[in-house]
Amino acid sequence: MVWIRHSSSAKLLTALPAQQAEITHELLDSLPQDAPMHHIRETLVATGVLPRRHEALAQLELWLTDFADALPPHQARIIRPFAEWQVLRDARRRATRHRYTAGAATGDRVDIRVAAMFLNWLDTQELDLDTVAQKDLDLWLTSPPPEDKESAPSSAGPSSGA
Repeated sequence: MVWIRHSSSAKLLTALPAQQAEITHELLDSLPQDAPMHHIRETLVATGVLPRRHEALAQLELWLTDFADALPPHQARIIRPFAEWQVLRDARRRATRHRYTAGAATGDRVDIRVAAMFLNWLDTQELDLDTVAQKDLDLWLTSPPPEDKESAPSSAGPSSGA
């Protein structure tokens, strides 16, 4: 009874019939992807209510949609094809062979984020991807990411022995 009254998963489970739709992966995909949602989805798959799917790949695809939607349009026009044709194509191929893991999905998210970071860097340098030169790439590769620049002074704290 405590679980039913206080659990986020239980509240989500009781709210699903109010959607007035068949419970499918697509319905669950349209809801916030948080821990209670993942728990409910795993339970519905384990009990046979939903068919098994390659969850790491499906979550990567959902994440990519949200990530690309949040980008400026000129960056999304570059990131979406890169992610679809390079990252997701390889992920789908590996998933069909059952060789795609949650760790691989994490690595793929990193690859996509780094590509977006590069595009952000180009914007801050007022450079165009069409005209970027090797010296520009070398500068980007040898420059610390903006987060590192901001946190550099505080990194000389107790853990660095200072």
